[in-house]
Amino acid sequence: MKRIFVIALIIFLSGCAAYKYEISPKAYNKGFVVRRHGLLIPEYTIDEQENAPKDKQLASRRFKRRKDIVNYYYKQMGLIYNDAMTRTADFGNMMTGIFKLPKAAMENAKYETDPEYKARADKEMFDQEAKTIERRQDLREKLGEYIKRDMEFEKNLE
Repeated sequence: MKRIFVIALIIFLSGCAAYKYEISPKAYNKGFVVRRHGLLIPEYTIDEQENAPKDKQLASRRFKRRKDIVNYYYKQMGLIYNDAMTRTADFGNMMTGIFKLPKAAMENAKYETDPEYKARADKEMFDQEAKTIERRQDLREKLGEYIKRDMEFEKNLE
C-alpha cells in the first residue's frame, strides 16, 4: 500500500511542459511560433521586428537557444508556472482549504457590509494590480532586449 501511495505521489508531482510548433494564422508574419500548454509564447521564435520565421528548423534553433531564458521571464511575470510546484501548492491548498474557509467567509461578509473596509480593500487590490502591470512591463522590456541580443548572436553565426 505504501508503494502505491509513493508511486501515485511521484506521478502526481511529476510533470513536464508540452511545447507545440504551429504556424501563426494572423500575427507574426504567418511564421512558426511555439505554444506551451496551449499558451502562445511568441518570444521563443520571433525576431526584433516581431516576425516569426517561416522555416521550422530556424524556429527550432531559436526555441532551443531561448527556451530557458524566456521561461524564466514568463515565470517572473506570473504567466507560466512550474508544473511540480503548482501541483504541490494545489495539493496543499486542497488539504488546508477547509481551515481557511471561515476566515474567507468573515472577510467576505465584512467586505459586503463595511463601506470603509471595502474601499480600503479595493484600493489595496488596485495598487497591487498596478504594481504587477508595471513589473510585467519592465520584464517584457528586458525580454525584448534579450531577443535583440540573441538576434545579433544569430547574425554572427551565419
